[in-house]
Amino acid sequence: MTTTTLPLFPTLAPLPARVDEPTTEHIELDRRQILRRVQDARTGTVWALDPYRGCEAACIHCPNRRGHHAFQLLRWRDFETKIFVETGAPKALERHLLWQEFAGETLSLGHFADPYQEAEERFRLTRSLLEVMTKFRGLDLSIATRSPRIVADLDLLMELDLRHTVTVHMGIATTDARLSRELEPGGADPADRFAAIERLTEAGIATDLRCIPLMPGINHEAEQLAPLFEAARDAGAFDIVGHCLELPMATRPRFMAWIEERKPRLISRYRRLYGRRSSLRRPDKNRLLSDFRRLYLEMGYPRPTISRG
Repeated sequence: MTTTTLPLFPTLAPLPARVDEPTTEHIELDRRQILRRVQDARTGTVWALDPYRGCEAACIHCPNRRGHHAFQLLRWRDFETKIFVETGAPKALERHLLWQEFAGETLSLGHFADPYQEAEERFRLTRSLLEVMTKFRGLDLSIATRSPRIVADLDLLMELDLRHTVTVHMGIATTDARLSRELEPGGADPADRFAAIERLTEAGIATDLRCIPLMPGINHEAEQLAPLFEAARDAGAFDIVGHCLELPMATRPRFMAWIEERKPRLISRYRRLYGRRSSLRRPDKNRLLSDFRRLYLEMGYPRPTISRG
């Protein structure tokens, strides 16, 4: 018997241009169970609520690609081009809210995939979920997105904010539009996301900025972070959260292909820092976060949020 050992960071062919990738396929699901209780190292225990599985934003650093393995879709591209649409989500959520008590627990909308990705233009599932929530009171609703499409639901968010506690987490890893397009090929321009933060905060919706992930040699130093902190301050974000890049095995092929093509000088650094781990060691993590933490204090975060009355 011959045993073949694959290298941890194999040499990969350059990524094809996005225009050459397969057309996105939307696969409709209708399931009664839409809420999943998950323990998250960043957010604690939450109820994950995801109307879509897979994400057209196609972030090369996304740690959630392994979720498609449950459907026997093992290629990294499948996560970006085969989007599962939970068509039964609104009815399922209403059943959950009628029969289950969620006081003191967080409903995390968009926990594993962006609820405002391009599919939302067609299916409107996220808006339908928000409409269901207007029938209830007392929820702790957390919405994570990297898309300015969220402002299309500003009317509902303002209504919900009177009935529940609503917090929006806008993901922006850099103010550099060109770099952002490389990191998130299907994502929106950072300027449009900052404009969305401004619209949300002006409407009284508590909105923070998620600088996720912080990537060694790419966006973790003060030179890259200072403009982001300044833009967040000007847009009215009440807080900024930063987390280091995670490299689970399902994420590595996509991310490392980009590193080899665009940042080859960083290859040895990533091998040294991550080895066979998905996360950085604590000393390396502290070093990576040092500029972020300093700017955070200098900018006076977190800032007060608007009283909810």
